[in-house]
Amino acid sequence: MNREPKIIRKIHPDDIALPPGYKINVFGEGLTTPINLIMTDEGEMLVADAGVTSGNGKVLKLLNGRFEVIAEGFNPPLTGITYYKGDIYVAHRGFVTVVKPNGTKVDIISGLPNWGDHHNNRVV
Repeated sequence: MNREPKIIRKIHPDDIALPPGYKINVFGEGLTTPINLIMTDEGEMLVADAGVTSGNGKVLKLLNGRFEVIAEGFNPPLTGITYYKGDIYVAHRGFVTVVKPNGTKVDIISGLPNWGDHHNNRVV
């Protein structure tokens, strides 16, 4: 059951000032706290949701024009994702977790002392 509050944002690309010759449009909606966007080797778009408003950090994939959750339950704030050789490395409060292609999550680093203003960030 989804218990996250439904947040409806006004999205008006014309409200954004751009330099001459640039254009902007909406390609995704329904994201609450996106923090990182990456492309896989296969050309798929992944977005990390920090989870600060919902208490649930997530990794989403753009499928058929909409974002779908492919992994969740990460400690907020989820601070970044990295794609490497089919795995997704997720940095979140106290941990680095790898998400395998079959969806299995494995904590590869735990106990990181990041409970204040400094967080472990995207794995490089």
